[in-house]
Amino acid sequence: MNTKPGFATKDSLNEHLWNARDAFNTAAPAEVVEMIEAGATKIESMDIVSKALREGDEFPDVALLNQNGEMRLLKDYLAKGPLIVTMYRGQWCPYCNLQLATYREHLSEFASRGATLVAVSPEKPDADTSIDLPPTVAIEMIDKHELPFDVLFDEGNVLAKQLGIVFTFPEEHQQVLQRFDVVVEEANGDNSYAFPDPATYVLSKDGIIRWAFLPNNYRKRAEVSDIVAALERLS
Repeated sequence: MNTKPGFATKDSLNEHLWNARDAFNTAAPAEVVEMIEAGATKIESMDIVSKALREGDEFPDVALLNQNGEMRLLKDYLAKGPLIVTMYRGQWCPYCNLQLATYREHLSEFASRGATLVAVSPEKPDADTSIDLPPTVAIEMIDKHELPFDVLFDEGNVLAKQLGIVFTFPEEHQQVLQRFDVVVEEANGDNSYAFPDPATYVLSKDGIIRWAFLPNNYRKRAEVSDIVAALERLS
C-alpha cells in the first residue's frame, strides 16, 4: 500500500516529500515509524474521496477567517480571477509545510496566470502546533502569519465536509500526534481527530471546479506543474 508515487520530474514536490518520509523513518524511533506506517496503510485503504466534489462541480462558497482573524469569502477571491484552493492539515504536518513552502516559491507562476492561492485548514489561526523533528530531517516549518497568501480556518471542517473529503485519523496517528505533544482539541477546537484529505482544486472565476487533485494519501500532493497546466487550460 505504501508504494512510492510516480513523479513528474526528478525535483518534483512528491520526490521531496518521499525523501522527507525516508529521512524521518531513518531518524525516528522504530515504534513511531511503525505507528505511522500502520496508520498510513489504513488511510490509503479508506474510501475517502468516492463521494467528493470534483471537476464540473460548483465549489462551496463559505466565509472563513484567515490567519490574521479577517473574514474572507471565497467569491471575493474569484472576483480577481481563478482560484487555487489547497487543504492544509496543520503546522504539525511536515508534508503540508513542505507543500506550502513549495507553492510559496511558485506564486509568481500562479499570479502570471491570474490566479490566487489560498490554503484551508481545520487549525485555528492562533494555533501553534509546530513539532520538533529529528535534526536529520530538513523540512521547513511554516509560520502562517508570514505567508504571502491566506490560510483560512475551516472551523469544524465545515467546508471540507461539503467537499466530501473528511476522515477520522486512525488510532496510530492519534497516538503519534499525542507523542509529539500536538493537542488537537486546542489546535482545532475539538477532539474529533477529523481532518481533510490534502486535496487541491483549481476553480474558474464562476466557482466551478476545473481540476481536482484528490490523493487519498497524505504523503502525495499536487505538483506545481499540474496546477499550472490546469490554469492554462482555463484560458
